[in-house]
Amino acid sequence: MSLEPYTAELIAEMAKRENLPLPVEQLETVAGNLTYMRNQIAVLDTVMLQDEYLAWRDEDATV
Repeated sequence: MSLEPYTAELIAEMAKRENLPLPVEQLETVAGNLTYMRNQIAVLDTVMLQDEYLAWRDEDATV
């Protein structure tokens, strides 16, 4: 599962909106890091949902 990547432009807008001083030369790096982290969270969320489903299925099968 892959989500839309953040762009330097989006990061610049978010930083401006939150009044965060973010150097222009770091926008691409921040965008890449945030995209990576968001994708990792999505993967972990998917794994947790699968684990919950398997636990529920196994519990239901023993009843």
